[in-house]
Amino acid sequence: MRTSLPRSLVLGGAIATSLCIGYALGAQPHMDEAIAILQSARAELGKAEPNKGGHREKAIGMPPAIEATAFGRKT
Repeated sequence: MRTSLPRSLVLGGAIATSLCIGYALGAQPHMDEAIAILQSARAELGKAEPNKGGHREKAIGMPPAIEATAFGRKT
């Protein structure tokens, strides 16, 4: 089966465009940065002294709940 050059170019262009659009929709640099900050906060809370009147423990539970919400999971 032979295909013409213009047809092949159009098909190749459509595939390349689809890949670029898919990557653009999947790339979320702000969300990635926010998740990294939450993970850093959890690590810092783990190092903090436990004498905060229960606030430290409550805060330790917050980042996983926020991450779950961001990724659409139930906690």
